[in-house]
Amino acid sequence: MVDAWFSSVHACVRGALDGRHVRAPRRLLSGLIFAIDRALSSPQILTTQFRDAVQANLGLLNRPPAVPSFGLNTTGPLAITITADIITLKLPVVSLPTQNVLVEGAAPCSAGIRYARHYPFLGFQAEPVGGFSDFTALYVDWYGMPPVGAAIMIRTRLHIDGWTDQPIVTRAIVRPG
Repeated sequence: MVDAWFSSVHACVRGALDGRHVRAPRRLLSGLIFAIDRALSSPQILTTQFRDAVQANLGLLNRPPAVPSFGLNTTGPLAITITADIITLKLPVVSLPTQNVLVEGAAPCSAGIRYARHYPFLGFQAEPVGGFSDFTALYVDWYGMPPVGAAIMIRTRLHIDGWTDQPIVTRAIVRPG
């Protein structure tokens, strides 16, 4: 679908792109964990940016956007609280980010696990209240309520016009209340 869309892009846009190659590490929004460390052709760049923008519901890209300058990802370590048998998952936010912050989460796993391969896109980081951004609903909608003793791994990263910066992974264990 994406390749068909790219081939339908106006000829002058394609002509402007076809001769340009960019060498940059890329991490895809689709949850792949490897960095592409090779020269990408312009159709590949636009295709991955288009895929990222569509998955984040940001609309179609008619031209490849310029490579942005990412600010500091101000999300802190994962905080899990249990009050009256209700688990709450929160991320401390030092300052309000000016870009979209993507929240991706791995499935609950054994407390000894320190690495996850798959981080599906859960949603955008909510506005912080009292210095914490609550994403419990996003996580529970995707995986259900995490069991006590399980490790929760969350990955956040900034997103601007189809470009994403390097992710920050945070991990915590659900302790009994």
